[in-house]
Amino acid sequence: MKSFFVGQAPCLRKLMAFLNEKYLNLYSLLEIDIDKMEHEWFIWLKQNGFKTRTTRKDILYGDLTYKSHSATFLRLMYNTLLQLTDTREEWEKDCWDVRILNEQYGVKYTSQSTIC
Repeated sequence: MKSFFVGQAPCLRKLMAFLNEKYLNLYSLLEIDIDKMEHEWFIWLKQNGFKTRTTRKDILYGDLTYKSHSATFLRLMYNTLLQLTDTREEWEKDCWDVRILNEQYGVKYTSQSTIC
């Protein structure tokens, strides 16, 4: 756990600063419209001098541009919270975790099985 939080500390600090500035009375990330908040997150990052895009060179494809780790962190936190707080039966979910199906219902799977 320590290695996770130490590695994510810079992004957590940025996210806390953003939430304290823009969403001071927010009780949970799950209460908000994530698309709207993510848009505000990108703007806030740019206004505060943080990168939202990263570019790298690829021999085959040339320059590739993608979202920076800071830019994707809010969505990652939201999706993780959503998954952790989803109390529905595994069969009722849109995406099944075959490990849970195996544990609860004895559904067999191989290591090549797709896990969402």
